[in-house]
Amino acid sequence: MDETALTSIKGIGPSKAAKLTKLGLISLSDMLSYAPVGYIDLSNVREISSLADGETAVISVALDRDPVTVRLRGGIGMVSLYCSDATEKIRISYFNQTYRAKQFTKGYSFMFYGKINRSRGASMTNPMCIKEGEGIIPVYKTVAGVSQTNLRDIAKKALESLGSQMQETLPDSVRTRYTLCTREYATRNIHFPISGEALMRAKMRFEFERFVTYFYMVKRYRKEREQQKGVNLNATTILEDYEGCLSFDLTDAQKRVINEIARDISGDRPMGRLVQGDVGSGKTAVAMFLIYAAVNAGRQAVFMAPTEILAEQHYNNLKTIFGDKACLLRGGMSVAEKRASLENIRTGKCLAIAGTHALLSQDVEFFDLAAVITDEQHRFGVSQRAALEGKGFVPHTLIMSATPIPRTLALIMYGDLEVSVIDELPPGRKPIKTFLVRPNKRDDMYRFIENLAKDGKQTYIVCPAVEQNDEITDMRSAEEVYDELKPALCVPVGILHGKQKAQVKAQTIERFREREIMVLVSTTVIEVGIDIRNATVMVVENAERFGLSQLHQLRGRVGRGSEESYCFLMYEKMSDTATERLKTLASTCDGFEIAKKDLELRGPGDFWGTRQHGEADFSWFSELCDVKLVKQASECVELILSDDELYDDMRVLLDSAVSSYYMGKDRITLN
Repeated sequence: MDETALTSIKGIGPSKAAKLTKLGLISLSDMLSYAPVGYIDLSNVREISSLADGETAVISVALDRDPVTVRLRGGIGMVSLYCSDATEKIRISYFNQTYRAKQFTKGYSFMFYGKINRSRGASMTNPMCIKEGEGIIPVYKTVAGVSQTNLRDIAKKALESLGSQMQETLPDSVRTRYTLCTREYATRNIHFPISGEALMRAKMRFEFERFVTYFYMVKRYRKEREQQKGVNLNATTILEDYEGCLSFDLTDAQKRVINEIARDISGDRPMGRLVQGDVGSGKTAVAMFLIYAAVNAGRQAVFMAPTEILAEQHYNNLKTIFGDKACLLRGGMSVAEKRASLENIRTGKCLAIAGTHALLSQDVEFFDLAAVITDEQHRFGVSQRAALEGKGFVPHTLIMSATPIPRTLALIMYGDLEVSVIDELPPGRKPIKTFLVRPNKRDDMYRFIENLAKDGKQTYIVCPAVEQNDEITDMRSAEEVYDELKPALCVPVGILHGKQKAQVKAQTIERFREREIMVLVSTTVIEVGIDIRNATVMVVENAERFGLSQLHQLRGRVGRGSEESYCFLMYEKMSDTATERLKTLASTCDGFEIAKKDLELRGPGDFWGTRQHGEADFSWFSELCDVKLVKQASECVELILSDDELYDDMRVLLDSAVSSYYMGKDRITLN
């Protein structure tokens, strides 16, 4: 690989190089590994009249008159181009780019790429002017002071210097078996595709390779764990005692999974188990059994949650059963509170511990850690699990997930774990009535919510953003909706979002739990685990912006009691895929059916999404990833793990990649 510094390129001095370093770009080889986040297909020219407000597209137009340059208030220069195609006129404006006036001449045709604005006729602001025959061009993630042009020029320079230096990381036999292109071909076409088909082949090659790396790591992790000696918690006879601590009856499915856990933790090997279950199926009660078993044996257990709100909720549940033996550790605690929790954990005074990722901190020292539970696994990675487990004496590990995955795929994706499924809901649950609601029905919906609130029933209203975004005018923010509803409804309205301090969030949730707040406007901070039985209505603003499984998670915050519950999906403009998503949600409450559909619509990559921080970045090329590719990558790893000398070089590369991963690197590559 070419380790030539980027400063060797004309125009990149120390200042520009420092900015490129923020993107992880120091050498030409770094640029080769820096994948575009998207592409612009300049061959797809659209007619102006076919474009909706806010749509981004390529247009081909003729200049109807010479450019007009004016000086605006503040000394800003603006160049206006008055153009048209066969269907409509359009004004194109460039700000602070007065040199543009010399680039365009009346009567000539030009191509532009930009966002259409229809507030005062058709217009575009600062669009890209396209040269004929540019084809498909890459779009990279940038930082201030580094333009797309800069990155494209660097990519071209890196590819020019590539020559024959690109190391092939997949044996010919693997590429032939799975019809994959060479790494050099993939690298060239990931940056500057010669065609749509070439781009697809390049993406598939890299997608396959990243899954191979992930599965290799998972299988190696499992092998290492199985060679270790676990802690025998002698838990096969304590289920009845545990049930006596609960205020409800366990379902048969919960008992079945608990018995699977009890057998695992009563042996000589450390348990590694994934518990899947639909929203509201009672996964927490199953997980609490593992904590009960550990505490019953005089050892420590940790329940790690993805949010402070959920960690606090788990802590309250632990206190109910274990009293002073329970404690909480989260980032938003005061110095004194944190010091006390750390001391109680270190000395073993507290055995049942709830917390957030703060439990991974170096200053957390356990007395005798025997069990680790991570809630909502899609928010935690393998390296984070390993970091937490490494603080104990080879603890048993239980992973909880409310994102149902078809069992065959789950066995592949979580190859380091055994898989249990809770396929039964507690008795008395009613299906949540789900409706798609247009904006013109908003007032009717608010009156419905208000009437329910007067009868003591509470509502969540979830928005995709905290604040209004001037660039995205059709997206509702939590602050906007809160300001709108507070004076409009004659019931108490509250607001909750991730930018608030931990104490404020905790107080807001408690006020909602105590019915001091009847309508809670929130972001997706309430997506997982929040259990308030009196909440019977979920409203999702801009539902078209959410994934199907995420919408199902949000809907699962209501319908947790025996009362009739409702979910209203508010939507603005929708694509065909978004329409299909929302209609699927309205037609069923079965999480496994919803997950299956989500998998069909978005592929495994986007299905797990960028939340999978610390694991394989499944979102990288997700639109082309399918279940077949996942299975092929898993099958390939079995070949690599054989003793066949054909795969010796690949094993060396993979071992190096996995070692780097355990050292804390976010991305796994085979460079």
